[in-house]
Amino acid sequence: MTGGAVLAFWGTSFLLVLTPGADWAYMINAGLRRRSVAAAVGGLLVGYVALTALVAAGVAALVARSPQVLTVLTVGERRT
Repeated sequence: MTGGAVLAFWGTSFLLVLTPGADWAYMINAGLRRRSVAAAVGGLLVGYVALTALVAAGVAALVARSPQVLTVLTVGERRT
């Protein structure tokens, strides 16, 4: 992988981390209910590490090459 591709990957990853979404809402909700936010953050981090490991293992490339696999993964999605 070229240095430019690695830099682009890290730049995009950084921007995605800063973008508020469902994970931020989950952590804020845990904090507002006076629960430990550490458990929420820990669970989210485990999920991110698992997704990163799958991408690093090449699963994303396999899914991108096979429309059938993508269809199986999104079988519950409603089409409009």
